[in-house]
Amino acid sequence: MIAAGLAAAFLIAAPVTAIVAGNWAYAASVRLQHTEQARWHRATAILLTQAPHPSLAAYGGFATPETRAHWLASDGRWHDGEVIAPAGAPAGSTVPIWVDQSGNLAAPPLQNRQVAGQAALASLLAPAALALVFGCVWMIARRLMDRRRLAAWESAWHITGPRWNTRR
Repeated sequence: MIAAGLAAAFLIAAPVTAIVAGNWAYAASVRLQHTEQARWHRATAILLTQAPHPSLAAYGGFATPETRAHWLASDGRWHDGEVIAPAGAPAGSTVPIWVDQSGNLAAPPLQNRQVAGQAALASLLAPAALALVFGCVWMIARRLMDRRRLAAWESAWHITGPRWNTRR
């Protein structure tokens, strides 16, 4: 009975949970995207050394090596660090980078497809989390009912048991 009630509640709540979680994740991602776009800007880095070729990484993938470069920040100061550049790019060539307001390297702002992907992921994971919660509720309810049944059986056995064990 409890399992049927929880299953019905899940079938009603899962779509609502998916929609609410997707909308929440989408709104949060859009806010983050706008914040990143307002605080970060594109700059051009000048490679100080030739960019190495990708090397074979663990599990058969390729590691994208970073190359030493420097760039001019919006405050007029030069910064230097490791940037990702096309394989074999010669020293002195330029690569586009993203920097924050201080001129430090930053990842590119979220793209629209990443925002949509985060919303879709939230929409998929929310019903799974709800199923986990309902599963835990069912297990707890089952354990409580088992405990109650065993207590009732023990009580009944205290009444019935002595009648079975008497010798005539």
